[in-house]
This record gives sequence, C-alpha cells and structure tokens, in this order.
Amino acid sequence: NKEYNVYVRNGHGSGYGFNDHINEVDAVILFNRLDDGSWTYSMFSSKDGFNGEPIAASYGGGGHPHACGWKCKENLFPVEETEPVE
Repeated sequence: NKEYNVYVRNGHGSGYGFNDHINEVDAVILFNRLDDGSWTYSMFSSKDGFNGEPIAASYGGGGHPHACGWKCKENLFPVEETEPVE
C-alpha cells in the first residue's frame, strides 16, 4: 500500500475549483451529504501516477484515474468543522 497526500473538503463541484492547488497534493476529495442522508464523494487528481478509480470501485462507484466518485450511507471523513466549497 502506498500513502498519498489527499486534501478532503466538504462540498461539491469539480477539480477545477481548486485551481493550481490541485497540483500541491496527490488528489482532492469533495464530499457532500444528500437529502436522503447518504454521502457522495468525488475524487480528482492531476498526478500521472495516481489512480483513484480502484478506490471508487471498492465503494461501488467508478470513473477514471483522475476523476471518479461514489456514494455511500456513512460519512467516511467525519470532521467537526467544515468549510463548504462553492
């Protein structure tokens, strides 16, 4: 298992919202609670050596190495304070 530097943030949108900051980490994950209480996760990366698709697939999601996502019933990143992304 390899460790990655991943920036996790509450909100929704796309990897473009991180501008050049996406290049500072291996990947970014945006998570958002839906009205039914489930959570969506979107992962983006600009790194050639990063492949997020197997992570998304392990939760029943999909995509491709640099943009993928999934939905699940629990919050995988519980935090006390969050700053939503517009």
